[in-house]
Amino acid sequence: MVHPRELRYLFMVKSFCAIVAAFSLLGWVVHKGGAGPIFSQTAKVSGTAKSWTYLAGINVVVSIRTTLALTLYGCKPSVTYWQALYIPIIYWIFSFMGIVIASAGNAIYGTVSWDPTTIVAHWDNRAAAFFCAFAFGLATLGTNISTNSVAASNDLAFMIPRWINLRRGSVIVAILGGWATAPWKIQTSATSLTTFLSGYAIVLAPILSVVICDYYIVRKGRVHVHMLYQNDGIYRYFYGVNWRAVTALVAAVPVNLPGLIHAINPTVYVGNYIYFYKASWLTAMTISGGTYTILSMLSPPHNTFVEDSALEEPDGLKSERDTAIV
Repeated sequence: MVHPRELRYLFMVKSFCAIVAAFSLLGWVVHKGGAGPIFSQTAKVSGTAKSWTYLAGINVVVSIRTTLALTLYGCKPSVTYWQALYIPIIYWIFSFMGIVIASAGNAIYGTVSWDPTTIVAHWDNRAAAFFCAFAFGLATLGTNISTNSVAASNDLAFMIPRWINLRRGSVIVAILGGWATAPWKIQTSATSLTTFLSGYAIVLAPILSVVICDYYIVRKGRVHVHMLYQNDGIYRYFYGVNWRAVTALVAAVPVNLPGLIHAINPTVYVGNYIYFYKASWLTAMTISGGTYTILSMLSPPHNTFVEDSALEEPDGLKSERDTAIV
């Protein structure tokens, strides 16, 4: 198995091919059919409905990026600063390009194609279709490896390190994600895809909120990293379970479930709960983070608090870490 650090070469090739293919496709469709009706269209909703639609769109975009583990293999902590700067810009550019390509494709072929490969399928030039499809296929492969396989297999390995490593975790993810979840049904339309992507955020957002509140508010950045990897360390809690975190998760998920059910089956009436779901990321983050912080104030985990002097690495650990081959 190729170590995730070595995959950067694949990602470099993928990035180059995807950029060339995307801009080539954008240039071709705009030259062929102009920008389409996207810039001349008027809004079909107004007032409060428009605001909620806008918020729901933001919620989907944020939810899609919930699973990213881009900093895990960073060579130094400062890489997160650059990623925080250029990742939103890159996503905005390619999202805008996708909208224009779909609009121009509608002007050319009379249908809105949310998948660029469906536009490529109309081409008579086999060479152009092959290279463009190859680039998008490589981009899809790289994206699935970085955002799905690597992230999920690492999580599984961290949870059950005795039985699961990166290789086994990747196999499990491939079976569950590639077959058990029937991804070909999820991608039947843009609506079904965005519903799926925004759906799992109702669970992942509370987890993220707990992590943020635990580190910055409860512990104020004081975490004994060495103890995180000890079976009998101070972060063991009750048989490895922090009841405050579990309670916060349980408190945040139910409020968004009715909206998720309605998104899957619009015939189910859920009343005003639909608005909680349209802002599910915000509501889940707020409820879980607030619950965890309050519980930690009412029942502080004193045995997990450490002083600055205790944060120093044990003798020999630093040299061992610096010389380790990863």
